[in-house]
Amino acid sequence: MSDHRVVVLPRCHTGQRRILQSSARFKVVACGRRWGKTTVGVVECARWALQGGTVGWFAPTFRMAAEPWRVLRRHLLPASTRVSETDRRMEFFNGGSIEIGSLDNPDAGRGRKFRHIVIDEAAAVRELEIAWYEVLRPTLTDEAGTATLYSTPKGRGAFFGLWQRGESDPEWARFSAPSHENPYLPSGEVEAARGEMPERVFRQEYLAEFGMEEGAVFANVRTAVDAGRVANETYQPAHEYRAGVDLGRARDWTVVAVIRADGKQVAVDRFRGLGWSAIADRVARTLREYQAWAWVDSTGVGDPVVDMLRQRGAAVRPFVFTANSKTRLIEGLAARLERGELNLMDRTEQTEELEGFAYRTRPGGHLRLEGPPGGHDDCVCALALAVYGDRGAAWVA
Repeated sequence: MSDHRVVVLPRCHTGQRRILQSSARFKVVACGRRWGKTTVGVVECARWALQGGTVGWFAPTFRMAAEPWRVLRRHLLPASTRVSETDRRMEFFNGGSIEIGSLDNPDAGRGRKFRHIVIDEAAAVRELEIAWYEVLRPTLTDEAGTATLYSTPKGRGAFFGLWQRGESDPEWARFSAPSHENPYLPSGEVEAARGEMPERVFRQEYLAEFGMEEGAVFANVRTAVDAGRVANETYQPAHEYRAGVDLGRARDWTVVAVIRADGKQVAVDRFRGLGWSAIADRVARTLREYQAWAWVDSTGVGDPVVDMLRQRGAAVRPFVFTANSKTRLIEGLAARLERGELNLMDRTEQTEELEGFAYRTRPGGHLRLEGPPGGHDDCVCALALAVYGDRGAAWVA
């Protein structure tokens, strides 16, 4: 009696099909955002598993593997004989299997054997070189297995090194997969994104280029500065104001940056050496003066200060700095400067911080946004928070 098991796999566009059609043993695919790496990865995993192969899908964290697991389960459930939600593992009628793993521990997968491996968001994998060369590559030895590494570029670390192997190693192939290859993206959406971010970020995130080397983050700084305009302006009821507050007490400075809705910076207050209560008094006084809504750095001791500001009648929201949130914040400011949408005060410390802020290479080849070694970035963060608040956020008092 025949066993009818109907599996319908996702439809791949032309750019995705060239990956599937490649006969290279190891493939490295530099993808733009929303190009569709999950779709093509699911298809290649399904093909191997439905031929009886053991397949591993590895992501930087277990949480990041949730979406591919959901897609795999939806399409392959009819052919499965056992599904473990806890282990994120599917087994099939022909002996094939797919399991999801996390590389937050680079030793994940050690001691296993696979016919095919997918590494998702490979550039974000901590210690990718160790994970690949010492752990995952040996799991392919028993069956002369294959692997595909997908990722949006992120600096010039280990993923870039593996991508370069596709240029000279006959077992390897490399592919550039810009976002616009995906015909299912809304018309004009990629170009709309170009207008909302710095050009170098757009080229990395949407054109899948490894172009973000060390260098200055902000362009057109001197052009944006109104030479000689150093004094704070008085409040004008006809304008709406937004502010950013970066908190500091001893070594670091507290900075309040105020901008108008048209992008003109009208005030800067920079000070240090006060206690938290006195800091809250001074910041609240500035915010009330301009009737400004503000995002306030709430990292570390920031939350109690936010409460103090609210008690003093200031309309504020907390902003927690993480590596990701700070990157988004700084890139928003960089985009506004690049498009010439800001008019800044001629404050030496602010200008120097903006010009000294850079992409700097960290261990492992990843880039990090930061001020000069031993310097400050308080003015930059306050200004970036003010610009972020100027984007129409939902404010609370």
